[in-house]
This record gives sequence, C-alpha cells and structure tokens, in this order.
Amino acid sequence: MSDFSGAEHLRRDLIASIADYRSEQSEVLIGDFSAAALASTDAFFLRIGNGSLGGKARGLAFMRHLLNKHRVQQLFPGVRVTVPPAVVLATDIFDRFINENNLADFALHCSDDHEIEERFLEASLPSSVRDNLLEFLLKSVIRWPCVLSSLLEDSQYQPFNRRL
Repeated sequence: MSDFSGAEHLRRDLIASIADYRSEQSEVLIGDFSAAALASTDAFFLRIGNGSLGGKARGLAFMRHLLNKHRVQQLFPGVRVTVPPAVVLATDIFDRFINENNLADFALHCSDDHEIEERFLEASLPSSVRDNLLEFLLKSVIRWPCVLSSLLEDSQYQPFNRRL
C-alpha cells in the first residue's frame, strides 16, 4: 500500500494491470469464434471450426506468440510490430467445403489451374460459415482479411495464393 497514495490510486492501478494482462493474453491466444468473442475487445485472433490451423494461420499465431514473449513492443518504444486481427477458418471447414462441393477428386486430377480456380470460386461455403463471416463483418470494428487455411492447401515450394 505504501506505493499508492490511496485506495483510488490502488484501484486504478489494479484495473490497468488487469487490462494489460487481458491485452497480452489476447495477443497470444487463439479464441473460438462466437458472438461473445466478437463483442469482446480482446478478440484479436478467432477460429471458426474445430480443426487444425493451416500453415499460414499457424505461422501468424506463432509470430504473435514470439512478439509477445520477447516483448518487442517494450524493447522499441513508439514502434508497434503486430500481427493484424484475424478470423481463421480451421481445416475441418476447408474439408467440409471440399466435400460438400465435390471438389476432392476434381482438384486432384485436373491439371488446368484456371478450371480449378473457376470451380472453387463457383463453390459455396457452408451456410453456417457464411453466417459467421457475415456476423464478423457486420459486428466487428475490425476490417482485416479473413484467412482460409488448410493443411493440404500449400505445396512446399508453391503456395496456393490467388487474388480473388
């Protein structure tokens, strides 16, 4: 108590400490997508689905972890190095998309990249995923890209990146 001028000073310090802790945790954790998570100001990295994260999403999550662990922001005052907030579709969502649109055999046996791109663009996301993404876009003040990631999405030397 001797460090504080009074109860109000202690109260403000505790509130600030809790806010700092919650902010640090949100910079590291991957939360499950929900209406409550969207309402939270701590929701920086949310996952739709229960599957694994693909390579890009794992890389982003790991980078967020490293930045927080090494307290990069405190090492370089005034410089903010961060991974932007994101919503990630887990691999089970990608698998469901592939299966519901009968794309597995087609994608494995078709050699025409343009035809593959067209079929994937014509395919539909599961309605629950579309609803979640729409909810994210409408309710969130975050205006960052959504990431679709799959364990099978990338080859080792040729990432599957397309401007859609």
